[in-house]
Amino acid sequence: MDTVRIESTKGFRISLLWQLLLIMVYIVAFAINNFLNYHKNAWESIPVACCLVAVFYLLATFVKAFLEGGNRRFLFSLGSSIIAFPAVAWLVVYVLLPAVGIVLYKADIPFRPVEFLSKSISTLSTLLLALVIYTFALLYVRKVKKILLLEKRIRQKAEELNQLKSKVLHSFLQSHFFRNSLHSISSRAVVANEPFISTLLNHLHFALDYSCYYLKSGATRVSIERELHFVKHMVSSIRLYYDDPDTVVYSERGEPAGQYIAPLSLPTLIENILTHGLVNRTHPIYIECIMEENLFAFACTNSVAREHKKQHRQGGDGLHMVEQGLELMGAARYSLQCTEMGDTFTVRLTINYDE
Repeated sequence: MDTVRIESTKGFRISLLWQLLLIMVYIVAFAINNFLNYHKNAWESIPVACCLVAVFYLLATFVKAFLEGGNRRFLFSLGSSIIAFPAVAWLVVYVLLPAVGIVLYKADIPFRPVEFLSKSISTLSTLLLALVIYTFALLYVRKVKKILLLEKRIRQKAEELNQLKSKVLHSFLQSHFFRNSLHSISSRAVVANEPFISTLLNHLHFALDYSCYYLKSGATRVSIERELHFVKHMVSSIRLYYDDPDTVVYSERGEPAGQYIAPLSLPTLIENILTHGLVNRTHPIYIECIMEENLFAFACTNSVAREHKKQHRQGGDGLHMVEQGLELMGAARYSLQCTEMGDTFTVRLTINYDE
C-alpha cells in the first residue's frame, strides 16, 4: 500500500512540474510576443499572461468536472464563464491591475467598447482553442486509463481462474489413480454380488470423470443440463449411502433453455451441506431447482449440527470457490445467499441471464 502511495505522489509531482514548465514557457512567449509586435513592456505582460492562465485553469476545471461527474451544472458554469469573459477582462484591465500599479492602457486614449470587445473575443478564441485541445487530451488519457484498468482486471481474472483451478485440482490429486482404483473395486463388487458397493462406486466414478473433464478443459461455464445430471448422481449416491430415499427431497421445475453455470457449483454447494449438516430421514436435505427462460434458481436446505454452526456462519473454502467460479463465468448476474434460522441452514443461488 505504501509503495502505491509513493508512486502516485511521484507521478503527481512530475505532472505538476510539467504544468509549471509549460506555464512558464507560455508566459515568457506571451511577453516576448507583446514586446516584439506591440512594443509593450514585458513586465506588464506577465500579469496578463498569469490572468489568462488562471482563466484557462478555471474553464479546464469545469470541463474535467463535467467529464468525470456528468453533472450538467458544470456545463452551465463553463458557458457562464465564457459569456462573462469580456466583462471580467474589463474589470481586470481597468480596475484590478491599475489598483496594483499596472496600467495597460493609455490614459489619453478614450475607451473604445467595440475595440475592447473585439480584442477580448480574440483572446477568448485562443483560450477556447487551448481548451478544446485539453479536452481531447483528457478524453484520450481517460480512454488509455480505462484500457489499462480493463487489462488489469483481465489479468486478475486470469490469475483468479488459475488459482481456482489449482485449488480444485489439489482436491483431486492422483485422480487417474482414484478412477482406476474405483473401477477395479466396482468390478470385484459385481463379481462378489455386492450391488450397494458397485452402484455407489459408479456414482463416484462419474463424479471424478465429470470433475476432471472440466478441470482439464479450462471451461468457465457448463450447461444446466450437464450440471443437473451430476446433481442427480449425487442425490442417488446420498440416498444409497443412507439406505433411505427420503434423506433427499429433490424437485425440479421448468425446462432447460440455454441456461449455464460455472462447473461444479451445485455439487460444491451440496457437498457443503453434507459436510456441515445433519442428514437422515428425520432431517432430510431439500433441493429445489427452478428453470425459466432467463433465470436459474437453486436452493438447498438442511438441518445444521450444533458443532458446525460457527463454521456455517464464517463460510468455508467451498462457498468462496463457488463465488470465484461464478465471477469467472461472466455475462450473467448472480446472487449467492446463505441464511440460518434456528437449526435450519439454506443456501440460495440465483442466476439472471437477461443481460
